[in-house]
Amino acid sequence: MLYGICAIVAFLVLFFYWFTIPYRSLKSHISHKPKIRLIEADGRSQPLFENDEVTLKISQPATLNFSLIVPAYNEEKRIREMLHNYIFYFNSRRFKYEIIVIDDGSTDKTTEVALNTGKEMNCNLKVIKCEENRGKGFAVKIGMLNSVGEMCLFADADGATRIESFYEMENELEKITRKGLGVVVGSRNHNKFNITRQRSKFRDFISRICTFGIKIMFCTEIKDTQCGFKLFTHLAAQRIFMIQHLERWAFDLEIIFICNKMQIPISEVPVHWIEIPGGKFNILKDLISMARDVLLVKILYMIRIWKLTDTVIPGLDAEN
Repeated sequence: MLYGICAIVAFLVLFFYWFTIPYRSLKSHISHKPKIRLIEADGRSQPLFENDEVTLKISQPATLNFSLIVPAYNEEKRIREMLHNYIFYFNSRRFKYEIIVIDDGSTDKTTEVALNTGKEMNCNLKVIKCEENRGKGFAVKIGMLNSVGEMCLFADADGATRIESFYEMENELEKITRKGLGVVVGSRNHNKFNITRQRSKFRDFISRICTFGIKIMFCTEIKDTQCGFKLFTHLAAQRIFMIQHLERWAFDLEIIFICNKMQIPISEVPVHWIEIPGGKFNILKDLISMARDVLLVKILYMIRIWKLTDTVIPGLDAEN
């Protein structure tokens, strides 16, 4: 009996080790040499990873008030309006800001539309273009690691979350930040009378089932782990995104898991959200993928194949 249990455990360890990429250092993370280019607002383009000596902007002191990270995959029809609305808001707040759009292997004109919108609005917008689709989690990670804002927000390219929700999140971040660390998560699941939340009943039902399961597995009080509207302090982004492993839909859950393990203050604020047609989420396929990734996070950190010290920013020791 004991041998059987040991064999099963050994099989599970090997299975999860083989079918995941347990990045143990920054160098191993980029050892795949992904073909990624940074395209500046003026059109200048250069490889993001030119050699083994990688300098990430997130490891340097913040030089702007704010960074907006926008992961995008085939979003040429939706990203222009989203960028217009967000840029207008940032200009009204007189922020010194940057916008980083990560084109995650799009086959349409997402990059061109984003760059043209930045020129039209005369703002500091750049595009990180990946030649292959790696997933939303990977896109957000790459964007965050190349940001220079004191606050870093990632927002979905469809513009489903109204940027006016940012004000309350900003205030909440200021309240909870301790020693430069803080994360605020937007939530569509708060029953607050003045919050707009319009989505199909089926998606709402699926979301609540997922939230219930995640709450049981990870003992978190966060009501909406998957909302594409999350705000980080510069230091929190350093700590979290150097560690993050998951590259697709469930990466949000790993972010919350890391926050809890590293005792990074995290809070939740209701946001105005409306479902926008044209989403890429495949209910059946992506739910199966998310279920697998949820198990990966729980098991791989538990058996220490993934660790909170897998990646370390020079000059900043990760804490257990």
